This record gives sequence, C-alpha cells and structure tokens, in this order.
Amino acid sequence: MKRLVPILILLAVVFAFNSRRSVLRAGAAAPALSADTWINTNGALELSDLKGKVVVVEFWATWCGPCVASIPNMNKLHDRWKDKDVVVIGLTDESPEDVQRFVRKNGIRYAVGAGSLSSFDYGVRSIPHAFVIAGDGTVVWNGYPGRELDQAVAQAHKSLSQS
Repeated sequence: MKRLVPILILLAVVFAFNSRRSVLRAGAAAPALSADTWINTNGALELSDLKGKVVVVEFWATWCGPCVASIPNMNKLHDRWKDKDVVVIGLTDESPEDVQRFVRKNGIRYAVGAGSLSSFDYGVRSIPHAFVIAGDGTVVWNGYPGRELDQAVAQAHKSLSQS
C-alpha cells in the first residue's frame, strides 16, 4: 500500500498536466514555430514570414511507424502545392543529427525542423498530428495527416485565392 500512494500521486500529476494541454482548434491563432535546426530550407521558418500562404505543420518522429508511413503523402502534398502558396513543414523534438540522416535516407523533400518543442504550444498529445494554418495565421484544421489533410489544404487554398 505504501508503494501504491506515490504511484497514484505521480499519475494524478501527469493527468493534471496533460489535461491542461488542449489541442488548438479551428479559429485559434497559430503559435510561432521553433526548431534548433532547419532542414530543406534556407534558414528558420517563421509564421510571420509566411503570412498570405497556407502552412501545413506536421508533428512527427523518426521512431513512429504511422509518421514514417505518412512521409510519401507529405512529399506529394509538398510537390503538388509548393508553387501555389502552400508550405509543408515537419517538426520533431529529436536531435538534429539523427533527423538529418533520416531526412536524407527517406527522401523527405519538405521543410523539417529538428529539436522543436512547438508541439507543446500546439497541444499535441499524439503523433503524427497535422495542422493547416490559413494565410491570416489562424488554424483551420487539425488531425491525423491522411485524406482529410489533403482536403483541408485544398479548401484553405481555395479560401486564400478568394480573398
């Protein structure tokens, strides 16, 4: 019984911490992006510099099977939209050295930020998790980066071109 009490206290603290973090919803202002190292881009990417563009941010990790499985779709998304005011970004908290090797090995063509803690600001609880940010800097969609992501990007781009 004495051993159970500290475990219950620890679980209560973890639950309380996680329950305060909520995933950003549509209409929320997107927090700034941060990373120790940027790959496949000329310097750091700032949302303020990307105003007027649709931004797709996917939180992922090299050890995450579903994240690795989403790379081909993220590459296709990047290739389809790169010349149409859409920027695709992958963020991970892993070390820049490991991520640089992984990006080369797996042929990732979109921008990647390594050593990022932005997932906390976005309230990400599981990966992969993607956000679509409109040209005005507000979140317009978030969720698993599958078919719905493609549709959300198309809709955000359509809205961008109508404004």
